Amino acid sequence: MKTTSLFAATALLIAVAIPAFADDATRIYGRILAEADTVQQKYSVAMTIAAKNDPDAAPYVADALDWVLAARSTIKLGPEREMYERLTRVLGKSLGDWHYPNAAASVMRTVDDSPDGLTKGE
Repeated sequence: MKTTSLFAATALLIAVAIPAFADDATRIYGRILAEADTVQQKYSVAMTIAAKNDPDAAPYVADALDWVLAARSTIKLGPEREMYERLTRVLGKSLGDWHYPNAAASVMRTVDDSPDGLTKGE
């Protein structure tokens, strides 16, 4: 829980401290997203990236979606699976909103592989 709070605090600090340097902030968020260890950490950072609505973050989000797809079989049922599905929806929606064609195959795989109706619908 402390690590998740640390990630959230770091993301908030970046959002407040570096608004003028969008490219740097996007790269920093991308790195935080890539280095996050848990689904909950990745979800916190993904929500911040989605709120920024910066299409330059698409490559980082696409990499995170690939991680999500690779990790699907290791996710336990229950709260962790629910967080996983929310993360999947946030990543997929962001990529769709930004019309990022390089992630089209991953997004379609998300739809095909997910047992969650909300994820398929998003």
